[in-house]
Amino acid sequence: MEHNILNVRREGEFYYPIYFEEDFAELCSGLKKENLVGRRVCIVSDSNVFPLYGDKVKKILESVEESVDVFVFEAGEPNKNLDTVQNLYRTLIENKIDRTGFLIALGGGVTGDLTGFAAATYLRGIDFIQIPTTLLAQVDSSVGGKTGVDFQQYKNMVGAFHQPRLVYMNMNTLNTLPETEFICGMGEVLKTGLICDSELFRSVCRQKKQIRGLDSQVLASVIRRCCEIKAGVVERDPKEQGERALLNLGHTIGHAVEKLMDFQLLHGQCVAVGTIATAAISRNRGLLSEKEYQEILCGCRDFGLPVSVQGLDPEKILEATRNDKKMEQGLNSLDLTGRDIDGILITHEHSDHIKGLGVIARKYGIPIYATGGTVDAMLRCGSLGKIPEGIFREIREDQAFEIKDLRINPFTIPHDAAQPVGYRLECGESSVGIATDLGKYNDYIIENLQNLDAILLEANHDIRMLQVGKYPYYLKQRILGDRGHLSNENAGRLLCRLLHDNMKAVFLGHLSRENNYEELAYETVCSEVTLGDNPYKSKDFKIQVAKRDFVSEAVTI
Repeated sequence: MEHNILNVRREGEFYYPIYFEEDFAELCSGLKKENLVGRRVCIVSDSNVFPLYGDKVKKILESVEESVDVFVFEAGEPNKNLDTVQNLYRTLIENKIDRTGFLIALGGGVTGDLTGFAAATYLRGIDFIQIPTTLLAQVDSSVGGKTGVDFQQYKNMVGAFHQPRLVYMNMNTLNTLPETEFICGMGEVLKTGLICDSELFRSVCRQKKQIRGLDSQVLASVIRRCCEIKAGVVERDPKEQGERALLNLGHTIGHAVEKLMDFQLLHGQCVAVGTIATAAISRNRGLLSEKEYQEILCGCRDFGLPVSVQGLDPEKILEATRNDKKMEQGLNSLDLTGRDIDGILITHEHSDHIKGLGVIARKYGIPIYATGGTVDAMLRCGSLGKIPEGIFREIREDQAFEIKDLRINPFTIPHDAAQPVGYRLECGESSVGIATDLGKYNDYIIENLQNLDAILLEANHDIRMLQVGKYPYYLKQRILGDRGHLSNENAGRLLCRLLHDNMKAVFLGHLSRENNYEELAYETVCSEVTLGDNPYKSKDFKIQVAKRDFVSEAVTI
């Protein structure tokens, strides 16, 4: 019946129907309407779901398809990986599934993600359909086209956007769903109501007895409304460039909790905690009333979702969210994500240079490049949390290495750290230098920074501000020493030794919050350049202060 169908459509890009049924009786009808009959197909399912529904679905498909093969993998997130995908590829090849064939994801989010990714990559992309059997998959993961598998312990590290051809929901499959999994799905339901439809949220809360009792009519209405909301967002923002971020309510704090708890809580449970925390912040800022906050709190609690966690340091949660958010926002402003990063270069182990490193490394599995002394010092400090094995790449001073088409040469810098380095980066004919946290410069450093197209150079402090400031005497002496930091004046004098006709950009960075400010650093460095022993004036070059809290102006070299 047409009223049981919701169409998802983005003109020129994709179209697919979502069926809401109480059995599998309309599956063949849906396949015929979408011209998905008479083909070679493969059902992909896990060891929990296939014994429940596999034979029934296979028998139905055999009445309309040329052939129906089956691939069953061991249930559980640990098997959502490239090894399982490789085994699936082998099955598809052995059964001669060509570009006219398609895959059927029968199961929950793990099955849907894995099947969708396999479909996106096999023969450069074939069709697939979703038959979600969990509440979370029905209201969220089966709609939207986000697919992926885990790499090592990094969740959804490898993936693609690949929209299904059809989504078929048999509501009665929820009768076999473990209660904990159902509750996690309700977290997504409540979240959907909070972001787009307050009446949905309140209606769900009013009908909690019917919902927890698996009333099929009530559940069907709720699931359809959630799908309507998500479908609308997906239609407008299919690749998560803007509005789709709304679907991440509770995820910023939730991800931090998930990581700091070493993934002992289920994802849906952590998102619920994040949602409550977000609501509390909104209340404290006057964006939610106390009544509204209590309403959200009770809604989550009534469905058995956790609303708090014990044993976590609030400061560590805040730090994790802050660093995660800053990086994501910065990359997004450049149309990038963490998955576009091929490596992280560490100069030394001081906390202001590695804050958030553990969070980023765990989330994206990005290799970390540092000297042996720096790696040892970072591990001893214990602030990174649990670091995945094999993520560090040890480097040596004056021994160049490559990351894809980037050639990187680390060079020693004088600083009070274990084994600090600066970097010279080259790609083709272009070169960039990074020199921060150095107490002095010498001919060796100047040599490594010659003939650059752009440079990030430390202008840490104004000497007079430091001398009369509130820092204790020992700290002032450390900063002013040969293994401390460059003053504005010394940064300008070093720059005089590095400028040349083809220098395209100079960024002044690592400014002290207490002993410097942007205008002072800029004016002092420019004065040293203009008045210094060199043929140039500061106006001859693009000199600017690197921004602390957001992305600086991009420069192409």
